[in-house]
Amino acid sequence: MKAVVTGANGHIGSRIVRALLDGGHDVRAMVRSSSDLRGLAPVRDRVDLAVADVLDPPSLGPVMAGRTHLFHAATLFSHDVERSSEITRTAMDGTENVLRAAARAGSFERVVHTSSCATVGNTRSANETRDESDSLEDDDEVYRRAKTDSESRAFGVARELGLDLVAVNPAV
Repeated sequence: MKAVVTGANGHIGSRIVRALLDGGHDVRAMVRSSSDLRGLAPVRDRVDLAVADVLDPPSLGPVMAGRTHLFHAATLFSHDVERSSEITRTAMDGTENVLRAAARAGSFERVVHTSSCATVGNTRSANETRDESDSLEDDDEVYRRAKTDSESRAFGVARELGLDLVAVNPAV
């Protein structure tokens, strides 16, 4: 597998990178120029580090070139209402930009969109089970809303572009 991981320096992204490397895969780790790279320090010499930004579509083309699998983990994690616009833009526009760049590359066999358990929400009882058929349409907390909407957009854009996309919904 020739993988590219967006948000490769983040909490989840850096763990995806390490798991892929441990599996013997070729990994391109995408980060922004301002990224804190401490999460990649243990594997820095084993990855192809690529600088790009999900909000800068022209920067994404070279990152996607020659890759077969995309792990999209880039997002802004924050519950700060003062950053609502930035959180939403990164989740929505960033996801769409990444998927369109992957489609233009024309080499991707599978795309894994890192969503969040926040998209299915909490239960009121230990006996209640929630899954992807549940909705958070009434939730206005900025991060939950951004992740829910970006997951929906990811599936819509993937259908439009003919990308094989799955979503994972990790919890803390």
